[in-house]
Amino acid sequence: MTLKRSRSFKNQFGLFSYISCPANYYPIGISPVVQDDYAFLISSPEKALCDQIAYTPPKLQLRSIKLLQTYLEENIRFDMDFSLVAPLLIYDALFCITGFICKENARYGVP
Repeated sequence: MTLKRSRSFKNQFGLFSYISCPANYYPIGISPVVQDDYAFLISSPEKALCDQIAYTPPKLQLRSIKLLQTYLEENIRFDMDFSLVAPLLIYDALFCITGFICKENARYGVP
Protein backbone atom coordinates (compact mmCIF):
# COMPACT_ATOMS: atom_id res chain seq x y z
CA MET A 1 0.00 0.00 0.00
CA THR A 2 1.19 3.49 -0.74
CA LEU A 3 -0.06 7.06 -0.70
CA LYS A 4 1.71 7.64 -4.01
CA ARG A 5 0.73 6.27 -7.41
CA SER A 6 0.53 2.50 -7.91
CA ARG A 7 3.57 0.78 -9.37
CA SER A 8 5.40 -2.54 -9.55
CA PHE A 9 9.05 -3.47 -9.82
CA LYS A 10 11.06 -6.68 -9.93
CA ASN A 11 14.50 -7.39 -8.50
CA GLN A 12 16.50 -10.41 -7.31
CA PHE A 13 14.20 -10.74 -4.26
CA GLY A 14 10.94 -10.92 -6.23
CA LEU A 15 8.10 -8.85 -7.66
CA PHE A 16 6.91 -5.95 -5.53
CA SER A 17 3.63 -4.13 -6.14
CA TYR A 18 2.56 -0.92 -4.46
CA ILE A 19 -1.14 -0.10 -4.65
CA SER A 20 -2.40 3.43 -4.09
CA CYS A 21 -4.95 3.86 -1.31
CA PRO A 22 -6.75 6.79 0.36
CA ALA A 23 -4.74 8.79 2.90
CA ASN A 24 -7.23 8.13 5.71
CA TYR A 25 -7.10 4.35 5.11
CA TYR A 26 -3.32 3.95 4.90
CA PRO A 27 -2.27 4.38 8.58
CA ILE A 28 -4.87 1.98 10.02
CA GLY A 29 -3.00 -1.01 11.44
CA ILE A 30 0.49 0.35 10.64
CA SER A 31 3.20 0.58 13.31
CA PRO A 32 6.66 2.16 13.18
CA VAL A 33 9.54 -0.17 14.05
CA VAL A 34 13.18 0.64 14.79
CA GLN A 35 15.56 -2.32 14.63
CA ASP A 36 19.32 -2.01 14.74
CA ASP A 37 20.06 1.00 12.51
CA TYR A 38 16.88 0.73 10.45
CA ALA A 39 13.46 2.32 10.82
CA PHE A 40 10.47 1.04 8.88
CA LEU A 41 6.68 0.70 8.94
CA ILE A 42 5.01 -2.67 9.32
CA SER A 43 1.36 -3.65 9.12
CA SER A 44 -0.49 -5.88 11.53
CA PRO A 45 -1.55 -9.31 10.23
CA GLU A 46 -5.17 -8.08 10.22
CA LYS A 47 -4.23 -5.02 8.14
CA ALA A 48 -2.32 -7.15 5.64
CA LEU A 49 -5.27 -9.52 5.29
CA CYS A 50 -7.72 -6.64 4.89
CA ASP A 51 -5.52 -4.96 2.28
CA GLN A 52 -5.32 -8.21 0.32
CA ILE A 53 -9.08 -8.63 0.30
CA ALA A 54 -9.98 -4.98 -0.28
CA TYR A 55 -7.55 -4.48 -3.17
CA THR A 56 -7.66 -7.87 -4.91
CA PRO A 57 -9.29 -7.43 -8.31
CA PRO A 58 -12.05 -8.01 -9.07
CA LYS A 59 -13.66 -6.60 -5.95
CA LEU A 60 -14.83 -9.46 -3.79
CA GLN A 61 -18.48 -9.68 -2.84
CA LEU A 62 -18.25 -11.22 0.63
CA ARG A 63 -21.82 -10.85 1.84
CA SER A 64 -21.82 -13.35 4.67
CA ILE A 65 -19.57 -14.94 7.27
CA LYS A 66 -19.83 -18.22 5.33
CA LEU A 67 -18.58 -16.64 2.08
CA LEU A 68 -15.78 -14.93 3.98
CA GLN A 69 -14.77 -18.18 5.66
CA THR A 70 -14.83 -20.06 2.34
CA TYR A 71 -12.66 -17.38 0.70
CA LEU A 72 -10.17 -17.39 3.58
CA GLU A 73 -9.87 -21.18 3.72
CA GLU A 74 -10.01 -22.09 0.03
CA ASN A 75 -8.67 -19.11 -1.91
CA ILE A 76 -5.88 -17.77 0.24
CA ARG A 77 -5.46 -20.81 2.52
CA PHE A 78 -5.70 -18.71 5.65
CA ASP A 79 -4.83 -20.48 8.91
CA MET A 80 -8.22 -20.50 10.59
CA ASP A 81 -6.60 -21.40 13.93
CA PHE A 82 -5.06 -17.91 13.90
CA SER A 83 -8.48 -16.36 13.36
CA LEU A 84 -9.64 -17.90 16.62
CA VAL A 85 -7.29 -15.51 18.40
CA ALA A 86 -9.09 -12.38 17.20
CA PRO A 87 -12.12 -13.36 15.08
CA LEU A 88 -14.20 -10.29 15.84
CA LEU A 89 -11.37 -7.93 14.94
CA ILE A 90 -10.67 -9.73 11.67
CA TYR A 91 -14.30 -10.07 10.62
CA ASP A 92 -15.15 -6.49 11.59
CA ALA A 93 -12.18 -5.11 9.68
CA LEU A 94 -12.88 -7.26 6.62
CA PHE A 95 -16.52 -6.30 6.52
CA CYS A 96 -15.69 -2.62 6.94
CA ILE A 97 -13.22 -2.74 4.09
CA THR A 98 -15.44 -4.76 1.76
CA GLY A 99 -18.44 -2.56 2.54
CA PHE A 100 -20.60 -5.12 4.32
CA ILE A 101 -22.73 -3.86 7.22
CA CYS A 102 -20.43 -1.10 8.34
CA LYS A 103 -21.24 2.44 9.46
CA GLU A 104 -17.59 3.45 9.28
CA ASN A 105 -16.97 3.17 5.52
CA ALA A 106 -16.83 6.94 5.03
CA ARG A 107 -14.14 7.21 7.72
CA TYR A 108 -11.95 4.63 5.95
CA GLY A 109 -12.51 6.14 2.51
CA VAL A 110 -13.28 2.74 1.03
CA PRO A 111 -16.36 2.39 -1.20
